[in-house]
Amino acid sequence: FGSKRALLAEVVGSRAHLLVEERLRLLSALRRDKNGRPKLEDVIEAFLRPSLEMSRQPGGADHMRLRARLGVERVGESKAQFEQIFDASNEKIIDALAEALPDHPRAEIYWGFHCLLGIQNYTMANSGRIQHLSRGACDPTDVEATLARIVPFVANGFRALKCKRAAPRPRR
Repeated sequence: FGSKRALLAEVVGSRAHLLVEERLRLLSALRRDKNGRPKLEDVIEAFLRPSLEMSRQPGGADHMRLRARLGVERVGESKAQFEQIFDASNEKIIDALAEALPDHPRAEIYWGFHCLLGIQNYTMANSGRIQHLSRGACDPTDVEATLARIVPFVANGFRALKCKRAAPRPRR
């Protein structure tokens, strides 16, 4: 690979492109209501399912933990690589979220997506915290159980984000 950076780019990129392809495939297959809008929960699932399923493949859990950690980098090679790989498909997800929530300002859709990314990354990192706290009752490696809880939680969060702009807080 020539360098550590090139190796990292190959490791992350190898599965990331598959993830993007699957998200786009799921987006293209979304059911639409009579107004042509996708169901919010279906859009959220189209975003999350590929990551969760990929983590169940051989070597996938390690790859997704690495991706989750690199995904929060603010500078450097991994940030640029993530932007190159994910920006276009993320915008398509955001467009679908906006279609599902036509009364929401675009900025609120971005805030909701920001929260969705956080939930995805923490779930993919799988620190074992929820397993510890729940004494094994909760297992984020169970894709269907995880989606059954996260999707409605995130959907309700998106629905709550109808404000146009929060009033500035007084400075102390």
